[in-house]
Amino acid sequence: MQLRHFDALVETRQILLKYRANVRQAWGALAVAYHLNGQGEAAKKVLEQYERTVKDVPKYDPEHSELLLYHVRILVDLGEYDEALSFLDEHEKSRAITDRFAIATNRGWFNVACVSGNIGC
Repeated sequence: MQLRHFDALVETRQILLKYRANVRQAWGALAVAYHLNGQGEAAKKVLEQYERTVKDVPKYDPEHSELLLYHVRILVDLGEYDEALSFLDEHEKSRAITDRFAIATNRGWFNVACVSGNIGC
């Protein structure tokens, strides 16, 4: 990764996920690898698949919360602002995202970007 060989990173992370699909960190690491490699859509798909397959997430799980916040970041990077805001709302209401400061920060960013005309509102 230090040499910015992100194609190799994606390949390695795919192999690790194949053998350790029950390890949450493997899902997040593959999404990050795709994101670093400029493949935001693939990162989004990995996170969506993770969310469909994960079972029995304990209440107030910070690792799960961080992956959900990363999903919001991916959506923003892809320019899917409405979907990102809906995703944030949905997971805030269900209390799956536990970091209240991060929720407020994201909401503030959406408000500023909307008012300044950087995103369509």
